[in-house]
Amino acid sequence: MTLSQSPHEFWIPEKGLKDPCFRGLLDFWFHRNLNVFDNSNPKEILELTRKLNIQSVIYRLLRKRGVSLANGQKTFQILRKEALQIAGACAYRHHTIEMLSNRFDRAGIKPIWIKGPSLACTVYPHSDWRTYKDFDLLIAPEDWNVAVQVMEDCGYSSTTCLNWGFFSFEKSFRPLDDIPESVDVELHCRLSNRPQLCVFSFDELTEDATDGSSFSFPFLIPHPVKHFIFVCLHRIGHHPHDRRFTWLMDMMYLVNQFSDNDWDKVIEFSKSKKVSKIILQSLIEVKDIFPATIPSDVMNGLKKQSVSQLEPSEVFLTMHRSKWIDLWNRWWEMPGALKKIKYLLHWTIPPGKYMDENFGKNSFLVQHKDRFLRALKKYFWK
Repeated sequence: MTLSQSPHEFWIPEKGLKDPCFRGLLDFWFHRNLNVFDNSNPKEILELTRKLNIQSVIYRLLRKRGVSLANGQKTFQILRKEALQIAGACAYRHHTIEMLSNRFDRAGIKPIWIKGPSLACTVYPHSDWRTYKDFDLLIAPEDWNVAVQVMEDCGYSSTTCLNWGFFSFEKSFRPLDDIPESVDVELHCRLSNRPQLCVFSFDELTEDATDGSSFSFPFLIPHPVKHFIFVCLHRIGHHPHDRRFTWLMDMMYLVNQFSDNDWDKVIEFSKSKKVSKIILQSLIEVKDIFPATIPSDVMNGLKKQSVSQLEPSEVFLTMHRSKWIDLWNRWWEMPGALKKIKYLLHWTIPPGKYMDENFGKNSFLVQHKDRFLRALKKYFWK
């Protein structure tokens, strides 16, 4: 599980909507109310837009209203410069996505885009309102070998999860020999078609997916309800109380697309996938910050379903802790040093045949890394 230490990853003003500048920016964003620019210091506004990573949104809306931050012309120019940088970065990423997607298309692969890239060009008013650092897509499991070859032909690769049909591309891409292992990718895999959890299989995500229409290349977009549930699971998987502004904003834009029938599907999928508590928590977070209309019967339905369900983080902490405490206690209770040594060797250095059969003929350290990760997954999603 990834626990980011960056204040920008989890940052929302400590006072939330009680913070006048934060409330004012949201009021301007959704209702075009200009009071924040009369009542707040321009530098304070600039700093807040940076922390929330919404320079592009605010600048575009200001320009549309013909506002130039009366007493802060220099600040407005800084905001403009940073907004254009974000737009340029988004354009670069779109170009990279287009290049890769065209190659996938020529190879007979039609990927399904999820999260950042997909949401940027579908639910946001402007694609540069949604910044993203990585590219996330799912590819049919039987096609992953072809996809790997396409990536290698481009000189790039994903990290550790190609064989599970899930890709997470690092920002700007890096050469094959310069890609570190990513804990995030392990997290993403647990949310995509893993036997221990199986939130949504590839077939489930594609059965009611729609073709992308914003770009000139073919790709699929998940149904908004499934996309919303996936985004909620991704957020809670990183941290049970992650209030990353961008991720909550994703949820808000998806929720605002829902019809009455879609809300019924939210309750249905949440129950069948046993994630009602997670979805309820995410909806509460969204409702606290954004002008999202969430039917009360939906909230009540999720509350009834979520009474006995644990969050993934709680499952991990309880099961993982009890397992290793049990092993530790058993080790201390064993009579004689020889038995303790054999027990320790059994858990740290199993026989070579066992390792080869279960973890392939990789190097010693790679085998043990795989073994450790598999053990974590087993007890995380048991």
